[in-house]
Amino acid sequence: MTALAIVVVAVAVAVAVAVVVVAAVALPLAVVAVRRRRDPWSQELALIDGKTGLANRRRLDRDMQSCIADRHPSAAVMVIDIDNFGSMSVQHGPVLSDRILFAISSSVSKQVRAKDVVYRYGDDEFCVILRGADEKEALRVAERIRASTPRLVLPVEGIATVSVGVAVGHGVDVVQTLALATRAMRDGRGVGPDRVTLAEAR
Repeated sequence: MTALAIVVVAVAVAVAVAVVVVAAVALPLAVVAVRRRRDPWSQELALIDGKTGLANRRRLDRDMQSCIADRHPSAAVMVIDIDNFGSMSVQHGPVLSDRILFAISSSVSKQVRAKDVVYRYGDDEFCVILRGADEKEALRVAERIRASTPRLVLPVEGIATVSVGVAVGHGVDVVQTLALATRAMRDGRGVGPDRVTLAEAR
């Protein structure tokens, strides 16, 4: 075999190997893309909390960016904490604690406005962004949540209560408003459980 023939064969082999490598990488990516187009639910499930069925932190982050981009003139934020949930978890165990968590999260979802989304914000904390709500409307929703919680029928004896922090700001400041609502909730919880606390005006 001449030197030229050897070079030609080597080039052909290299090209064939490259084609195989590209196909090996591209095919799985193409399969994933097709599956995503065929199964849009997989993308939605990634935004849902598995224990409560609420929107999760990933959805919260996405929606806050949307709120900032839309430049809503006002947006209230509520942060809701289940009072003494840690003690309940220790007393009743993880299974019953999860059922309590689900019962309260479902109740919160029923008390907000139809257009609002409830997010699981922490282990026993929830968050709601009320786009377009002023202070009066936000406090009205927060009070509904607080008042309805002790009336829940729980899978264990006793009652549950929540502490709710409320803050109102502009849509572009929603991240800061969330921080203020969180602080208000913690300040109120420090005074005592089962209360709604409005963040101090900035």
